[in-house]
Parts: sequence; structure tokens; C-alpha cells
Amino acid sequence: FAMWSLMGTFKPRELAWQGFTVGKGTQEVLVKLGYSFVVSFQGIHMIAWSAQFPQLFWAVMPFWYWSIKKLAESSDHMLAMLPQSIPQASAARQRLGVHTMDAPTVVYSVLNFAGAVFDNFYMAAYTYRGPD
Repeated sequence: FAMWSLMGTFKPRELAWQGFTVGKGTQEVLVKLGYSFVVSFQGIHMIAWSAQFPQLFWAVMPFWYWSIKKLAESSDHMLAMLPQSIPQASAARQRLGVHTMDAPTVVYSVLNFAGAVFDNFYMAAYTYRGPD
């Protein structure tokens, strides 16, 4: 909620630094991916705190939604990076709207996907283990 209310105030512009350009579309993609990362990472912090306070086990469960959402979003971005001849890739590009293939977006998308896979495995192990 807070991110979208601030997007109007802090309008992304094209940034250039030593010949390296990050356009407005790239910045919007990075903010959207970063938002799901931050929320799902709060669940990981809650897991860490539940080692001290076992009653927090149940407080972690709502973060499954955000963890799976992060995996779905980052998977969409990974699909969008595939060649256009693949039907799933063109469908992912349409769902995402603008999808640039510049270096920051590609690197961030790959790292975010790896983080989403790790988060979901970590959450699964935590849920399987159960409260202490």
C-alpha cells in the first residue's frame, strides 16, 4: 500500500551514470519486485524470532501468501526474458506490460527468482518442522 502511494510522489526518471542508463520502465519493474521481496523477507525475520518465542509460529503462516506471490511474480519475469517465439514468454510480457531486457532488470530478476525459490523452501522446512 505505502509503495503505490509514494510512486506518484517519487516519479521515476531515466538515470544515467558513466554511460550506464536505467530507464523509467526498469525502475518500475525493480520497485514492484522489490516490494514482494521486502514483505516476504519480513516472514523470514518472523521465523528467526520464533526461535526465541515459539508462539510466533502461527504468526508466520500468513507470510506464505507473500512468499508464493513472490515466486509467481519472479517466475513471470523469468518467463518474460525467454525468446518471444515461446508462447508463455509473450503471454508473460503482456501480463507485465513493459519489460525491458537491460542488465539491471535481468540481474535483479534472476536474483529475485533465486531468492523466491530459497524463501519457499525455507518456509516449507519451517512449516514442516512445526512449533517447538
